[in-house]
Amino acid sequence: MSYSLVIAIRDDQTRLDLISNINWKQLEIELVASLKEGIIAQKLIDLLKPDMVITEFSVRGVYAMLQSCPIYHTLIFGNSEKEMSSTHKAFGLGVFEYYQKPITSEKFNYILYDMKKKIEKDKKNIIENSGNTKFNAIELPSITTNHLTNSAITFVEQNYSKNIGLQETAAFLGVSEAHLSRVFKSETKMNFVKYLNSYRINESIHLMNDVSLGINQICNSVGIHNPSYYSKIFKNILGVSPNKYRDSYISYNLNNK
Repeated sequence: MSYSLVIAIRDDQTRLDLISNINWKQLEIELVASLKEGIIAQKLIDLLKPDMVITEFSVRGVYAMLQSCPIYHTLIFGNSEKEMSSTHKAFGLGVFEYYQKPITSEKFNYILYDMKKKIEKDKKNIIENSGNTKFNAIELPSITTNHLTNSAITFVEQNYSKNIGLQETAAFLGVSEAHLSRVFKSETKMNFVKYLNSYRINESIHLMNDVSLGINQICNSVGIHNPSYYSKIFKNILGVSPNKYRDSYISYNLNNK
């Protein structure tokens, strides 16, 4: 299966080197656009709806662009470890991973291959969830053998309705964002922000039985204050919009009382 890719990297030479040093055909990745401006990239991403996006912090308009990027299928590069302290905003917008430049061609091939596997797994989950007439909640790890990971999970369970993310969780636990992100992903096989968002989606599903609550009220109740972003996360995880899911979910419950 072939996957489509948009690259938005500001430096012309870096972008050209990247394009010329990767065997796109072998990876079964179609490079549909390569550009340097975030605003133009955002319009193309909205139009083309690529499977994955690769960008960097130095691209102008990068955060606005990330709101249009495929959630959890976007890579972002930076120039130094110092940038890691500000990546919580990018992760909050669904960035899958951050890498420090420079990246060798061999390493980049591995990154792309790993991303392809991630997309295949996510698409399989969407198909399975969209065909699930029982509309079960998303299965998430509740306990691991690692104390730090368990503490992070507990923090999410107790604070998911608040404005929290990787930065706030790491600060509460007294560790760096980079360390928490690395350990959490190693233990759960899921990056922290995806876990947090999935937990929030689970909680929102429970609220859907209350017909007096609108979708906007529900997403606010679980700590996601942007309805469009909530819908984007919901559809990425479950394959359908919140409204469509809710209609089927309520119908199933009514028919099985």
